Amino acid sequence: APVGIAVFDREGRYLRVNRGQAAMNGLPPQEHVHRSVRDITPAMADAVVEHIREVFESGTTLRGLELSGDSPREPGVVQHWLSGFFPIRGAGGQVQAVGAWVTDITERRQSHEQLEAARLKLEMGIQAAGLFMAEIDYRTDLNHISAELARLLELGDQDVTVPRQVIFDRVHPDERQRYVDAVVRTLDPASGGHLAIDVRALLPSGQIRWLHIRLQVAFSLQGGQLRPDRGICAARDITSERVAQDRLRAAQRMTEAVIEGAGSLVYAKDLEGHYILSNQAWRTQL
Repeated sequence: APVGIAVFDREGRYLRVNRGQAAMNGLPPQEHVHRSVRDITPAMADAVVEHIREVFESGTTLRGLELSGDSPREPGVVQHWLSGFFPIRGAGGQVQAVGAWVTDITERRQSHEQLEAARLKLEMGIQAAGLFMAEIDYRTDLNHISAELARLLELGDQDVTVPRQVIFDRVHPDERQRYVDAVVRTLDPASGGHLAIDVRALLPSGQIRWLHIRLQVAFSLQGGQLRPDRGICAARDITSERVAQDRLRAAQRMTEAVIEGAGSLVYAKDLEGHYILSNQAWRTQL
């Protein structure tokens, strides 16, 4: 068999093993017989013995159990196995022994852990950047929205899937045509599928938020033509930035109005004597 197989008595002693199990344990098959699992694989012995006793007492099969511990062949190296335990019955139907199968899933588990670590790093980076994520399925016209973006758009507190129209409905009426035109251009395969735009959102509560939206569309062959397949969208709330910019522009306009209406000649120079500001009266005088 392409997996490790062993047969145990009630006390967790090996009765038989195949070559696969022997190779995992780093011992010849004959050196397992009548030896306890605690002698050969002590790192996982408690779990194995518990599963053996459970099968003896219940007569049921246990599947999909994960075992972890130091490798019998390489002490200090953690190994992961997927296992199952099943009853072996005598002629009268009573459980006489327990069989077990084991497959090494260390590489799979490590790959999963690396993938999970990468996912967490990405998630932390997204949160640190203040981004709200969404995935768009253009084949079904559905948006899969993160809980953070759902809260921002007043769509609830959990991850949610909604039709694309729901998102368009959140765009401020004065911005919709500009936004739609930009999206249409982005969905053309010749565009490269990238969009970066600032747009106002009008929420059901009446609140207006400014969003900076970046969208990357992936295309695939459908019916012999490149068509939009999926899109990854990252949005950032820039309301406070836009408010600050508006206030700065208002302050600049007020300053210009004061300078122009002062009735005096007004100018300013930097430390090297270069003009950096003047009003019309001064420019007329010169």
